[in-house]
Amino acid sequence: MKELEMPKELYLEKYDLHIRPYLTCEEIISIGELAIQAENPIEQEMTIVLNVLVCCTDLTEDEARELDLDVILYGGLWDDILGRNIIKNIGSLYAYVNYFESANIAIARFLNKTIPDMAQEYIDKLPKDGEWEKVIEKLPTSLNQVLEVAKEDGNADIIRGALKMGEK
Repeated sequence: MKELEMPKELYLEKYDLHIRPYLTCEEIISIGELAIQAENPIEQEMTIVLNVLVCCTDLTEDEARELDLDVILYGGLWDDILGRNIIKNIGSLYAYVNYFESANIAIARFLNKTIPDMAQEYIDKLPKDGEWEKVIEKLPTSLNQVLEVAKEDGNADIIRGALKMGEK
């Protein structure tokens, strides 16, 4: 097999800018995670654009942040990068963001975070060792109160029958 090589850096004379024509897998994940945290689509695109420029060009982070984002987006630089397919795998970055913003993944992430927190909250409220005796002592009184309410509403006989079946 022939030795594999990474694509060579390009020079865009129009912008006096050197561009590495790919994102590494780590960069895709890092930029994607930052973009997912954005509050709205505009901030998301700003996050992607600025971080791609920092990763793939000879601009420093400070230089990139000093640039007018509108000029980058609408002045042709970003269109040239996307339209001329200069950064070959930039589609993977957008696919990463879209995947994690899909409804199924968003619901799964929400549930993975929320359910354990909710379960722990209920577990914390359960009686501790030695407290169960107090709960059990109060149980007959509580059941009688339920039966009294059910008697008023006509369902007491059904509940009594169910309790007697449980005793056998």
